Amino acid sequence: MVRTIADALGLEFRRIQFTPDLMPSDITGTDIIEEDLSTGHRKWTFVQGPIFGNILLADEINRTPPKTQSACWRQCRSTHAQ
Repeated sequence: MVRTIADALGLEFRRIQFTPDLMPSDITGTDIIEEDLSTGHRKWTFVQGPIFGNILLADEINRTPPKTQSACWRQCRSTHAQ
């Protein structure tokens, strides 16, 4: 139902399945190093987590540690993802 609403409004739907081993960076995103194989140059790239969607379904949030819950709520209260 939530996905249908997002589709009808033209918004991006994301879902998080909370588990006991979920880390805050799994929600907010993380920096990774990418290497260009032809040149050997490396660069930092930010990979967005699901919090960057317009509509977020948080499933079983009570299963995750308080630190991860806090990261999710902090981003939901904010006016923009950080």
